[in-house]
Amino acid sequence: IPDDRPLQRGSICSIDVSCFLDGFHGDCARTVPIGGFESLSPPLRRLLVSAREATLEGIRVCAPGRRLSVIGDAIEEFLTRRGYSTIHDFCGHGIGRNFHEEPFVLHASNNMPGRMLPGMCFTIEPVVCMGGTDYTTWPDKWTIATTDGKPTAQFEHTVLITDTGVEVLTDCPDGETDMLELAKEVF
Repeated sequence: IPDDRPLQRGSICSIDVSCFLDGFHGDCARTVPIGGFESLSPPLRRLLVSAREATLEGIRVCAPGRRLSVIGDAIEEFLTRRGYSTIHDFCGHGIGRNFHEEPFVLHASNNMPGRMLPGMCFTIEPVVCMGGTDYTTWPDKWTIATTDGKPTAQFEHTVLITDTGVEVLTDCPDGETDMLELAKEVF
């Protein structure tokens, strides 16, 4: 939660970055460990790994012709097995010439209509909760905090549905793979 305290080793910080280039938007987010992955408590390690893997589970089910709702099904099933949940009010969104556009992508099981089509571009960005999913919005109308004060983590990717599958447009070598290697001990 933003305030005037310095970042503390062993805590986490979510960073959400957007860009606009040649008339198109991009959007991605990561939750990063302050002081390195090794500095986190086992519960925070599990939260970060599970949040990242939940986003990847949503990406894995993407393909042309599939229902958009399978993304939420995959994420919810994965998080339930891990003992986490996601805030249902926040969803992924279509992205392109507009920052937020259709389709809207829910991160929990749902019956939303619509299918993934080649050329469709959207975000997958579940907010994964260690505790309850009730939240409050701060006066800045942007910052949210869970009412129980428990941590959340988020990993967001922008994806493009191709003729044959899915391309992750925001994938970059940033240490996430190393984090997963380190995390093998937490599950």
